[in-house]
Amino acid sequence: PAHGWRRKHETYYYYPTIQVYYYPSVRRYYWLEGREWRYGDRLPRYYVLNQDKRVVLDLDYEPHTKHAKIRAVYPRDYFGKDKY
Repeated sequence: PAHGWRRKHETYYYYPTIQVYYYPSVRRYYWLEGREWRYGDRLPRYYVLNQDKRVVLDLDYEPHTKHAKIRAVYPRDYFGKDKY
């Protein structure tokens, strides 16, 4: 609002097929390990990113905090069932 503070929107990349987020401003990945979110400047080796299969998100919150909502909009097969 005009009278108060508002969090800045940030750009994140989401890779639906592997359910990984990337925050390019700080070069940080977020991934699920079991039921907990982990983060780091590199992904574990078993993740393979396909740059052509990412969604750009402009958010005012960290995406993993609302992962269920994002996953509902962008399911694993968002780019087609034969793509992974």
